[in-house]
Amino acid sequence: MKRIILLIVVCILCSQRVLASQPERSRKWHVGAEVAMSMLPSFAYNQHQQQFEVGVSVGRTLSPFFYLGLGANYIFYSSNANCLPVWINPRVYFSRKPSSFLLDLKIGGIVYSPQKDFGDKTISSGVTYYEMGIGYQIKEHLIIGVYGNIYGTEVWLKKSERMEYSTAIAAGLKLGYEF
Repeated sequence: MKRIILLIVVCILCSQRVLASQPERSRKWHVGAEVAMSMLPSFAYNQHQQQFEVGVSVGRTLSPFFYLGLGANYIFYSSNANCLPVWINPRVYFSRKPSSFLLDLKIGGIVYSPQKDFGDKTISSGVTYYEMGIGYQIKEHLIIGVYGNIYGTEVWLKKSERMEYSTAIAAGLKLGYEF
């Protein structure tokens, strides 16, 4: 019995030493850049179209498991429409290590969407923006993942002279780099 207890104590002490020697995600400020492309045609402004976006963010790793940031994306559509959502970005890491899977969330609003004519429709400012993604971060710098976003926009229908609410939905691949 004494040998078993001694063996358990030695295993616990050795495991503590091994876990302590592994590098941990550093708590520091990050500036990031990202690009994303919809894998399937997205549905935006009541039309199916391709989506491409570029973005920047600034945030801080608050613990080895949690990041909080602010940022903006500029979203381009194949129909020459575009918009600029601004968001807060909580992120959860699944490991303390510098390379880890992550769950990414972006919540905000669209602050800029120029008036664009699409025949019988004119696009005006948007309202809300949500994005959720899963990915993998390599050595605290490179992020590769899949994402989905949804946001609402107001569409002015010229023929009927009324405002309509439109929802834009997209899913795609995202590549990001943090400094």
